Amino acid sequence: MSLTGIKDIEGLRFRTPGLGGQVWSKLGATVTNMAAGDIFAALQSGTLDAAEFVGPYNDLALGFYQVAKNYYFPSFVEPGLATELAVNKSKLLELPEDLQELVKVCAQASYDDVSSDMYANDPRALQALVSEHDVNVRRFPDEILEAGAKAAMELIGEIRDSGDALTKKTAESLRDEP
Repeated sequence: MSLTGIKDIEGLRFRTPGLGGQVWSKLGATVTNMAAGDIFAALQSGTLDAAEFVGPYNDLALGFYQVAKNYYFPSFVEPGLATELAVNKSKLLELPEDLQELVKVCAQASYDDVSSDMYANDPRALQALVSEHDVNVRRFPDEILEAGAKAAMELIGEIRDSGDALTKKTAESLRDEP
């Protein structure tokens, strides 16, 4: 199936999590989330029509090319790598300064390791998907990208206006308003 416009999203059974999934739902997709190990079988059986996961490196390793020959970009719900470390701030501040710095340096090193691995291997994997497995790389039609941007801004507005002060502050930090 090739996507030509927003009408092609209606009813599309799509694996994508979180806020991105909510954006796709606003566009008309039927969104579900599932573990990485279940995606291939769901695509193969027709339970899913499409899936968004991490990127070419992981998609190649998971064999998605065997059951999905179209690879769409850019991802407007996950434009880049985002890893995180959640630390109880009061506990962190109880540590001596050298150990606080060690936590920060280790977290940065871990992020650098993961991102370097992806930056090095994603282009090679995408090339393999195309040249060895006949995957078609396609750009989302502008109509879908524009509708996705609009839906994302609506979603951020809904979240911002949900009544929770911290949620509002966080959502406002994501908006580019004068």
